Amino acid sequence: MSTYPTTATHGGQAVDAAPKKPGTLVVAWAIAILTGLAAVACGLVILTGGVDLAKEVAAKALAEETGMTVDQVKAEGGELLLAAGAEEIKDQLAGRAYILMVPGVLALLFALMMGKAATWSRVLVTIFATLTLPGACLIAFRDYEATTLMLATAWIAVLAALITIVLTWLGPNNRYARAVKQQRA
Repeated sequence: MSTYPTTATHGGQAVDAAPKKPGTLVVAWAIAILTGLAAVACGLVILTGGVDLAKEVAAKALAEETGMTVDQVKAEGGELLLAAGAEEIKDQLAGRAYILMVPGVLALLFALMMGKAATWSRVLVTIFATLTLPGACLIAFRDYEATTLMLATAWIAVLAALITIVLTWLGPNNRYARAVKQQRA
């Protein structure tokens, strides 16, 4: 089925019918929203659980250096964990959360504006979906002990961003955008 406007008659006069929105655009729109939501969710999980995760990572690092068990390190108390760099780890995690959340929020915002397949909105969705990838990959490829929820949301963000980038620029979406633009003119 063509997405170009068709001519219909109404009262004996030719009238351009509205172009039909292609399914690829609807899917691209939904996946773009998922990209933004997953990135924001992952960032929020990191920010809310970052202190505990930082202490856990610091305890493991200190246990390896001292030959103690993780439980022994935890029993020694917070001073030992702070000495092992828990505060620095917490700051790194917060930085990663913001690196993921800012483009995620913007991808979500511009995805919501992508309904008419305007080129400007698709360009911005592509840019911000691409910018979510480094932050999501940092978490997804676990250079520290991430929680299952962090990993799940990070992988969803990575995969959804890649799918968004591809789906946004498929031919039916381009034809629909041109048809909508022609109809307005």
